[in-house]
Amino acid sequence: MSAPKANPYDGLTKAAFDALGWPALIAGCSRKECGIYQEAFRDKAKELEQASQTEAASAARALSQLPKRL
Repeated sequence: MSAPKANPYDGLTKAAFDALGWPALIAGCSRKECGIYQEAFRDKAKELEQASQTEAASAARALSQLPKRL
């Protein structure tokens, strides 16, 4: 029996979410729909990963998963 997977988003701080600029990201979405937000956060996560901002990238990935988990 394997151990349960650790949540990849454990330990994220408010600073990580603030660093990704989520209010502007949401405001910049052309349509106010879950799928559009998911894509925007996914793309932002990729951009932040390429800039070596791993904690902010993890925060963006966490937000991209929210509609799927609700």
